[in-house]
Formats: sequence, C-alpha cells, structure tokens
Amino acid sequence: MVQQIKEQAFCMSDPTVHDATPEQLDEDFCQKLASVQNILLSYVISLVRDVDTARDITQETNLALWRKRRSYSPAESFNSWALRFAHLQTLAALKTRRRDRLAFDQELMGQLASEAADVYGDLEDRVLKLRECLSRLPRHQHDIVLLRYHDESQLTAEVSPGANTIDFDLTSS
Repeated sequence: MVQQIKEQAFCMSDPTVHDATPEQLDEDFCQKLASVQNILLSYVISLVRDVDTARDITQETNLALWRKRRSYSPAESFNSWALRFAHLQTLAALKTRRRDRLAFDQELMGQLASEAADVYGDLEDRVLKLRECLSRLPRHQHDIVLLRYHDESQLTAEVSPGANTIDFDLTSS
C-alpha cells in the first residue's frame, strides 16, 4: 500500500509519467542513472582523490540511488539529486576509513562537496547547450568533433593522414 502511494505521488509530480507502470518508471530511472555515471565518478574522485576508492563509493551510491528511486521527483535535476547521494556515501565511506593517514575533516569535505556540486550540478544544461552547438555544425565537422572525443584512433584513420588536416577541416567550411 505504501509503495503504491509513493508511486502515485511520483507519477503525479510529472504528468508525462502519470500512466507509467512501475516497470516503465524503473526503465526511465535506469536510463537516468546510466547517464550520470561519469559525473558521479568524477565527483567522488574530486573528493577522495583515489580512483579505486571512488569506484567503490560510486557503486555504493548507485545502490543507494536504486533503493531510493521512488523518492526522486522528475521536477528536480537528476544530477543534483544523485550528487547529494554521492556526497553522503562519500562521507560514510570516509568515516569508516578513518584509519587511513590522510582523511579530510568534515568541514573541508563539505567545502569540497559544495564546490564540486557547483561544477557538476549544471552539467545537464551545459550538455544540452553543447548538443545544440554541435547540431549547428555541418555534418562533416560534427563527425570530426564526435570522433575526436570518442575514438581518436578511428579519427586518424578515417579523416586524414596528417594531424594538421583536422584543424583545417574544422576551420574550412
């Protein structure tokens, strides 16, 4: 009964999911969660400065997010909501790892978390603006930019034999 009330409240907060089934809500949540993975990991790395520890904390964050998925309101930024969980998971992990020689105090952690949240919190908006800019490029230039940031080896093989050609291709149209 409580679960049904939570699902109804979740659906009522966003008219696009009013008639969504729990499975559809879970699928939508999984897509959002998958899209925020790099942001979460980068955020946690910026706090703990250790990639292995950050990966562990990110996994714990994913688990916490999944458990609390019904409390997410589509009216709020998913990135900001997920980053709050990452912050709490990081604090919890650091508390259990107090034996380590290098541990930040909570005040410093709060300051680092606040600064990192400022950087990563508006990432959704920046990505949307970037996509808009990319959509304005001619197809050839758009492909070059995407290849540059996704698969540089494929870029070299497909675009040109010389590195200067890339610069020329981006500026010549």
